[in-house]
Amino acid sequence: MKKLAMFMVLTAFVFAGCRNANEQKKKSETVSAEELKKEIAELEKQLFDDKSNTIDLVKSNLLIEKYTRFADLFPNDSMAPEFLFKASDIAMNSNKPGKTISLYNRIIKNYPGYKNVSACYFLKGFVYDDQLKEYGKAEKYYRLYLEKYPDGEFADDAEAALKYLGKSPEELIKLFEAEQKNK
Repeated sequence: MKKLAMFMVLTAFVFAGCRNANEQKKKSETVSAEELKKEIAELEKQLFDDKSNTIDLVKSNLLIEKYTRFADLFPNDSMAPEFLFKASDIAMNSNKPGKTISLYNRIIKNYPGYKNVSACYFLKGFVYDDQLKEYGKAEKYYRLYLEKYPDGEFADDAEAALKYLGKSPEELIKLFEAEQKNK
C-alpha cells in the first residue's frame, strides 16, 4: 500500500513538472517579433564587437538559436530569411556544416524569392567541397548554381571550383604551373 501511495505521489509530481514545463514553453513563445529582434541585435553587438578575433561558440550558438527561433515564430516577417542566412554564415564559420546545409535548404525551400537564395546554392556547394569533402555533392550544387544563375555573382567562382574540385595541393600546383607556362 505504501508503494502504491508513493508511486501515485511521484506520478503526480512528474505530471505537474511536465505541465509547468509546457506552460513555461508557451510563455517563452509569446515573445513579440520586436522583442526578439532586440535580443538578436544585442547578441549580435556582443558577438561582433568582440575584438579578440576568436569565435565565442556559446554566443554563436545562442545567436543561431535566436535567428532560427525568429524564423520559426515569424516565418512571414521579411527578416526571417535574412536571419536564417545570418545563422547559416555563423554556422559555416563555426564549422557546423550539417547545420549550415540545413539552413540553406530551409531558405531555398521556404524563401525562393529571397535576394540571397542564389548564394545559398553556391555556398551549399562550397560547404560540401571545403568542409565535408563530399565532392560529388559539391559538384552537383556548383552545377545547379551555374544552371540557375549562369550570369550570377558567383558564376566565375563556381566554374573555378569545378575546375579544381577534389584536387590535392600537389595537383593544384602542377595545374597552376601548367597554366602559367601557357600564358
